[in-house]
Amino acid sequence: MTLLLAIETATPRCSVAVGHEGGLLASFSVDRDRRHVEALAPAVAEISRAAGVVLGDLDGVAVDVGPGLFTGMRVGIATAQALGVALGIGLHPVRSLDVLAHPFRHAGCPVASVVDARRGEVFRSLHQAGAEVVPPGCSTPSALAAELAELGRCLAVGDGAERHRALLATVGGVEVVAAMPSAESALELALAAVAAGAAALDPGQVQALYLRAPDARANFAVLAGGRG
Repeated sequence: MTLLLAIETATPRCSVAVGHEGGLLASFSVDRDRRHVEALAPAVAEISRAAGVVLGDLDGVAVDVGPGLFTGMRVGIATAQALGVALGIGLHPVRSLDVLAHPFRHAGCPVASVVDARRGEVFRSLHQAGAEVVPPGCSTPSALAAELAELGRCLAVGDGAERHRALLATVGGVEVVAAMPSAESALELALAAVAAGAAALDPGQVQALYLRAPDARANFAVLAGGRG
């Protein structure tokens, strides 16, 4: 069996899971916004002990590459890359919006994955029966509401949908569901990709899916413009 460790740090929740085709062996999650650095390494050690495995047993690492919180994504990807290099194993990148939609694949209606992008924006994609029908993008909440208004009944899931619940509630047919991407779902998606023949990537090939300039760069540009 393919034993994978899954790392999920694209949102305020930091979670990890370990398992294989036979099922989940152990998982751990903690909601500590912007504290991924402190939480991730102990979480990996804890679930390894709980699952009765050592890191050397792993066949690969699944990691959420975003979109999401810039710092959280970088922490998760850097940790996965370090493990991949140290253990000589490949990485299996998954996207936060796919991970978020995965538990709702049997909902029987369109599912909008919505991650809070801060700065008055959201990252969003649209899924139907587990398949992506609108690719990831960065949007304003009002533009998202206009998109969803054309769908009829649908679910809007994620912390971005929850943050803008009042606006989305004005759209007929939209049900807002508070949810976060989980390492368990990331693990399931990565194992499904492996079963379908997807090859693992070398650690250096894995890159974050930002969808917009990092906040630090954007803030620097604003300050530089002010000095001009």
